Formats: sequence, C-alpha cells, structure tokens
Amino acid sequence: MKKPVVVCFSHTHENTLNIGYRIAEKMNCDVIRIEPVNPYPDFLSINSPLIMQAEDELNDGYLPLIYETSLEDHDVIIIGTPVWIETLPSTMLSFLKLAARGEEGSGYAHQPFITLEQYQEMKRKEEEAKKRQAEIDAMRAEAEARGEEFIEPEPEPEPEPEPEPEPEPY
Repeated sequence: MKKPVVVCFSHTHENTLNIGYRIAEKMNCDVIRIEPVNPYPDFLSINSPLIMQAEDELNDGYLPLIYETSLEDHDVIIIGTPVWIETLPSTMLSFLKLAARGEEGSGYAHQPFITLEQYQEMKRKEEEAKKRQAEIDAMRAEAEARGEEFIEPEPEPEPEPEPEPEPEPY
C-alpha cells in the first residue's frame, strides 16, 4: 500500500523543513529533503552570495542538479518550498521539472505548502539599520563640528518575537 510523503527544499533547514516535519508527523509519513548537488552559500542577507546566486539562477533559467529522490512508494506528494526573491527557488524548480516529465510525478496527487522566509523582514531590517547609521553619522558630524567628543549610542535591543500560534489540526 502506498502512502503520502512530504518533499521539502529548505536551505536554512528551519521554516519550511519544520513545517514539513510537523505535517509528516500528523500524517504519519516520511520527509524527503530536496538537496542541490552543489550547496548554496550559508550567509543570508540582502546582498549576500546566496541571494546573488539565486537571482543569477532565476535570471539565467538555470536549474541546479539535485540529488535523486524516489517517490515510487508514495501516492500523495506534499511539496514544501520557501519563496526566494518573490518566486520558487531554482532547486525546487529542478525537482518540479523532473517530477513533471517522468515517473516522479505521474499519477500522484500533489499538495503544496509554501513558506515565505525572512527576505522581506531582512530587507526591512537592513534599511532600518542604514537609516540608523545615517542618523549616527549625522550626530557624529555635528559633535565634531562643535569640537565635542562623540559617544556612539548603544544599539537598540531587538524586540522579542511574538510566539507563533499552534496550527489547527487537519
């Protein structure tokens, strides 16, 4: 008897993968991680090598090689992916292309879930940091113009994140 499987790509191994494992636990099924053969850089920020590589892949239509996955024992595929740069990562596009053209995707029911990683939040925080640094630079210039010593202010503490609500059972 075939059973469902959760297939996830999650670069940071946090949001998407955690949700995938929670779904798999509720459905009593396995999780298969989609992994690129050549891993992405670890550092994640707006102008990081990861974002630049992801943009290049999308602009060039490049689909990275991924490790082989076998779905033959499964009849329902629950696909989990983050959103990168407002679209699917090329790694997930590689999987979907393979699934669409071969036995990987024939005859299966597909149920997607998509997570929005912290790209927008990261972008907002970097803009706030730039603005704050500009304010500090202006205060420093004013103090130096008056011949005063400038003492840099302490960084503002990060607010505590609100706890995420527990998901509703299926």
